[in-house]
Amino acid sequence: LNTTREHVPAFEDTLVDCGAIVVTFEDVHDDPVYEPDLNTTPLWKHTQVTGLFVADADLEHIRPAVEHKAA
Repeated sequence: LNTTREHVPAFEDTLVDCGAIVVTFEDVHDDPVYEPDLNTTPLWKHTQVTGLFVADADLEHIRPAVEHKAA
């Protein structure tokens, strides 16, 4: 899902709470981050958040949780 920098932590927490094995962040636009400071996780103004779930994950549980967070 695409969101703004400010909402990334909430979506990350929601995906993890729903059982995501991994959550990744990617740049929605071509706005690279070069050599970030140590121990920082710089996020883009527009960030794509992706959750990786097991193949038989219950989408009927995940989708409403994410949609609720987006509202």
